[in-house]
Amino acid sequence: MDVLGIMINDIYSNSCWIMSSNKENFKYAIEIYNRTWGVQDKWFPQWKALERENIIFFYISDNVKKIIGCGKIENKFIQREPLWPDEIRENKVKYPLRFTFKVDILLSENEWNNRGIDIIKFMKENWGRGKFAELLRGGVNFIQHKELINFLIREFNKKLSYEILFDKIPIQYEEEVIEEQDLHKQLIELIVQIGNMNNLLSQKEYKIDNMILDVVWRRIEKGSPTYVFEVQVGGDVYHALSKLKHAFDLWNSNVFLIIHSKRDVIKADQLLGGTFHEIKERVKIINSKDIRELYKRKKSWVEFEKKLGIL
Repeated sequence: MDVLGIMINDIYSNSCWIMSSNKENFKYAIEIYNRTWGVQDKWFPQWKALERENIIFFYISDNVKKIIGCGKIENKFIQREPLWPDEIRENKVKYPLRFTFKVDILLSENEWNNRGIDIIKFMKENWGRGKFAELLRGGVNFIQHKELINFLIREFNKKLSYEILFDKIPIQYEEEVIEEQDLHKQLIELIVQIGNMNNLLSQKEYKIDNMILDVVWRRIEKGSPTYVFEVQVGGDVYHALSKLKHAFDLWNSNVFLIIHSKRDVIKADQLLGGTFHEIKERVKIINSKDIRELYKRKKSWVEFEKKLGIL
């Protein structure tokens, strides 16, 4: 089947997601908020990776625990005003990362239990309990396994008489065309200079056991690194996170992963949800463009202070 072939070969240009929700919130999203969903700040890597026309499957937790429809991503935005019932009750924004979606097919509520697609059974049989717990946690999750996507395509066709079609829409990466090796060196140098402007002892290629960290910032000469940076341009996200975890375990450092590629953002999030879950809440992921922007602003500010005679 051509549809399956397209999906397998172009998984990153035809991304698929699972939106996990309880009954109440899903009905709010559909009926009251005009097909709008929101997630917490910690879901930023996933939210940022969403693209228009990505396929999104709707999963209901509670006592349903099945996929009950699918649609496509439309727009995404950040909104710092209470929207959901618990936000309004507490007058506090909990889910600022929002996106809208269109519905292609959706079972009526009285069909959810009988006609919904049992994704948990499939994942248990293929990967065990841990995988579905990771993929179906609340929020929005990227589907990385082609076997699961193919299963959903078959089940939608068989149970719901609906064919999921994938338009080949390549993701547009708005990134400068720079050789990876040169870009890696550029970013490291910028981070070193930012550290110097912060009056910290900034050092690149810092040795730790049998590893070399891209950049560290220390407060005093003989002190442990307070800030540790790994720059991910090409290379291996797994090893970058391994080094950051080691630094955190050893020194309790503030750890940062600088990422240039959207694929690496997705990969890092998958690893932080599994292998490196212990540092998930400690690693800060920063886009390479933001590092360049930070450097420009910091340099401008320092030069202005010098002009005023403050520095």
